[in-house]
Amino acid sequence: MSKKSAREIELEKQLQFALKMVADRDKKIIDQQKEIESLKKTIAKQNKELEEKALEIKRKNDIILLNNYNQYFSKSERTKDVLKKARSVKLIEESSKKKRGRKVGKTNHEELDYLSPDKVITLTPEEIQKEIDNGECVIIGKDSTYKIVKNPASYQLIRIDRPKYLYNNKIYQSLSNEVFGKSIITPSFVSNAIYLKHCLCMPINKLSKFIRNEYGIIISNQSWYDYFKKASDLLEPINKEIEYEFINNSTKIIHLDETTATISRSKAFPDRSNYYFLCGCTTYYDHNIKLYRYLGPRLISEDIDLLSNYKGVVVSDGFKGYNKLPNIKIQRCWVHARRYVSDSIKIRDVKNDLPQVELLEEINKLFEIEERIADLELSEIKDARKKESTLILKNIKSICNKNKKTKIDKFKEAINYILSYWDELCLFLSDPCIPIHNNQAERTVGYFVQARKNFQTMTSDESAKVNARLFTIAMTAQANGLDVEKYINYVLEELHKGVDVKGLLPWSESLPESLLIDGLKSKK
Repeated sequence: MSKKSAREIELEKQLQFALKMVADRDKKIIDQQKEIESLKKTIAKQNKELEEKALEIKRKNDIILLNNYNQYFSKSERTKDVLKKARSVKLIEESSKKKRGRKVGKTNHEELDYLSPDKVITLTPEEIQKEIDNGECVIIGKDSTYKIVKNPASYQLIRIDRPKYLYNNKIYQSLSNEVFGKSIITPSFVSNAIYLKHCLCMPINKLSKFIRNEYGIIISNQSWYDYFKKASDLLEPINKEIEYEFINNSTKIIHLDETTATISRSKAFPDRSNYYFLCGCTTYYDHNIKLYRYLGPRLISEDIDLLSNYKGVVVSDGFKGYNKLPNIKIQRCWVHARRYVSDSIKIRDVKNDLPQVELLEEINKLFEIEERIADLELSEIKDARKKESTLILKNIKSICNKNKKTKIDKFKEAINYILSYWDELCLFLSDPCIPIHNNQAERTVGYFVQARKNFQTMTSDESAKVNARLFTIAMTAQANGLDVEKYINYVLEELHKGVDVKGLLPWSESLPESLLIDGLKSKK
């Protein structure tokens, strides 16, 4: 065997080195491919999680928006019965031939399908249970029903002992760091009381009886006032921010209405029996705010501090007090106008050629247009109003002008309302965010009126302010899909820790998901 030359040895070394380089390169390529595949899987997993999160957020927003949509754009008052009698026509949706009951294909729990049940029970036929366990049966469908189970509420009485220690002639004791100091109440207790009173309209005397009967604890009316006053003082930063957002909303449009309540002993105004509350809300296109404010014995005037610096649009009924506010425009309510016209038809023998009937039909066309274009883009809403609503408004004004001298009192009242507020009734043409009615404010008042029986026990102006403040926070939280009791409990504890108020507002995205009502929580 011939001995390899130095040249051959050198070439072999170079070849081995090249082969090693190729092998190392192939290994790196394989490793990189594996890494790429791993990254692809990670990215795919993250994308799936993002998609699921986006769908979950959309689902929550859809439910909240649907609730808000139903409040802002719900079906208006029924005038078709009046028109049916006047025109002697059969309306399709009110036809007596139409069968009552659920539509074909509908279930009795369609809305519940959006919710996350706390518990799922699956029932299987006992006679084939063994075959089911062995996988011999195929599921071909299922029927679902929902049940609501109430677990009884409970209170706990906890005693906190803080022993005192003597050491080196000094006394040592743990300091109290509770939200309400040494008071008997806690955030959970007072938030539950606020929810029961302001959301469920439960009289305090009934809550007192329940606590006394179940736990033997007696709480006087004065003690309840003190508890609510302390909670109200702690929650004042939240209330101030809500009021600020209400006045400085993005669309510069607010709904306003007013109502009365009784205060038994007012030091400032002892001779008055009725005292006024301002009730307001934002539009569909802003943060959902419900605002309540105690005004005293008079209605809105130019010196009301909350509205004195407001610049924007006020949607209201026929109350003239808002005209005293500077720098505002007013959109009057077409529902009020239509109500006057409808009332003028009800009190007379209806005939086919009554001008009231014609006027009512024209006003109804405005609402039909609004319902049809509600889901469009704002620019499209403005164009549709300009193209369609302008013609309807022209017809309405023409009918009113022709019947100015009518002798029918109710019809005359309707015409006077429409013509005297004509420019303010037509303001909605200038801004697609302006609604044509004040229904939302009236619903906001409705929440207050339901609880007014409780509020009639208010004994002072300060008590009225406390109730208005707590009502604002509770109703705004509820309107934003939050569990009111959990939210107020959380806010009281977080404010005690010094957390920034901005992150605690009812529409803040930094609020924990656990504060949402159960139907808006993520499905696990």
